[in-house]
Amino acid sequence: MIIFVVSAADREGFNELPRLIEEKQNQCSPSRRFVSLVFITKFDQYPVLTENDANEFQ
Repeated sequence: MIIFVVSAADREGFNELPRLIEEKQNQCSPSRRFVSLVFITKFDQYPVLTENDANEFQ
C-alpha cells in the first residue's frame, strides 16, 4: 500500500497525483500491484480543490 497525501490548498500537487501513482506502479513488479490511498488534507475556509474535484479523481 502506498499512501499519497495532498493539501486541498495545493491544486498543482493534486494535479500531479495521477502521474505520481502511475510512476510508482511502474516501479513495482507487474505481479505485485499495490493499493493506493489518497488523503486530502488542510481544508481551508475557501479550499482550492472542490468536492467535485475529489469525486472526479475517483
